[in-house]
Amino acid sequence: MTIEDLYQAIGHAALENTLEVSGAVLVYAEVQPGVIESGMFFERGQERLITFRYCTDELEDLLYKLWEKAGEMPGSSQWCGLAYLVRDGQLTIDLSYPEQWDAEESIVERRPRMLEHYFGRTGPVDYSMPGD
Repeated sequence: MTIEDLYQAIGHAALENTLEVSGAVLVYAEVQPGVIESGMFFERGQERLITFRYCTDELEDLLYKLWEKAGEMPGSSQWCGLAYLVRDGQLTIDLSYPEQWDAEESIVERRPRMLEHYFGRTGPVDYSMPGD
């Protein structure tokens, strides 16, 4: 698969796993060799409640393949964070590199800034899982 194919597959997999989307969909991943931490945030309902879901295994596999494929490109620096945003039919992909992060900070500490940046607010966020 090419990088472009992976971008399309990631978008399809993300949209298949969201419910009642009424706004933006964000897939966020942090990747290191052999490790991936990922999640999806999307706006749901009339009130556009930000809703969290873990990425499916399929989506995580696609994200990791994208990370590996990007690392194979000559002269490229290996990213460690990816934000894949679909809003109003437009796709935005932002990559983060190790030198841009505080090594002592966790994904949980970065999350409020990420939500503010992509959704214009930090919450509230629905972390319940379907069927809870």
